[in-house]
Amino acid sequence: MKTCFPLDFRNKKDEKKEMIFLSHLLDSQPTEIHSFVSLNIPIPLMIITTSNGVIWSVMRGKIKYEQDVDHK
Repeated sequence: MKTCFPLDFRNKKDEKKEMIFLSHLLDSQPTEIHSFVSLNIPIPLMIITTSNGVIWSVMRGKIKYEQDVDHK
């Protein structure tokens, strides 16, 4: 993504949010912005970096490698 977008986490009775999955086009790993955002939202972020096809989790400020994308 190359844009900002609103996230609405107000309580909605019948909706359960598990995580947010985003693409990141500008770097080969998540940045401090992803870490900062994860400290301010109630669910984990999953980030795929498109330049190298890697999936990362970002939770409570911690960035963690998860896996490479299977291109098969």
